Amino acid sequence: MWHNPAHAVRKNNRVLGGDIILAIQGVSLAEPHAQDRIDKIYRSFKDGDRMAVTVLRACEILKLNNYYFPDLLLPGAPQPTRE
Repeated sequence: MWHNPAHAVRKNNRVLGGDIILAIQGVSLAEPHAQDRIDKIYRSFKDGDRMAVTVLRACEILKLNNYYFPDLLLPGAPQPTRE
């Protein structure tokens, strides 16, 4: 079966390198004072909370549902173990 890598990238439900983030939790980054609102939202998150991110990827606007785990984004952070 032929695998289309572009299709796999479009269907990926994570923010990828090259994505342009347009909104977080419905707050558009183009809105006045968006940074203050998004900072407040981030401070309210707990590990594992769902977060909605809207991105521009390959000329398409995608709404992604992710989970908030800030430690997984930091270099040197503990990685999940596989058993």
